[in-house]
Amino acid sequence: MLLYRYTDKTIFFILIWIFNIFCQNAPIAVPSNNSPYCEGDEIQLIGAANFSGTITDWLWTGPNGFTSAEQNPIVSEAGTYILTVSADTCVSAPDSTEVIVFSKLATPLLGCGFSGFNSITFECADIANAMYYEVSYSVNGNP
Repeated sequence: MLLYRYTDKTIFFILIWIFNIFCQNAPIAVPSNNSPYCEGDEIQLIGAANFSGTITDWLWTGPNGFTSAEQNPIVSEAGTYILTVSADTCVSAPDSTEVIVFSKLATPLLGCGFSGFNSITFECADIANAMYYEVSYSVNGNP
């Protein structure tokens, strides 16, 4: 009878537990980012740790098999990113940060027509998720 199924993740957490038995003060991973971002923005993860010594290793994992050993890596997509840090043989518990990316708004459809000699009418189609519209115009370079 199978009582518990071991996985790579289970073994990883058991190893962390064993290593941390010998650590007086294991580091605490503190991942973050500056979400939300707009589609196409450069997304930087921010790795920090609550620890009085020197962090020797940074390990980030994320969507679609993303991994990085940099403290503050650049990523390209939304999702949950997990940070684990170590100081020599002391390993932190993993902690995560959520990256949120908003799609760019569609370019509005703008139509114009003359309704009189000195009058122009602008009509804008509704833009989903837009909070306000801003319309500007100029005639012969004068606003």
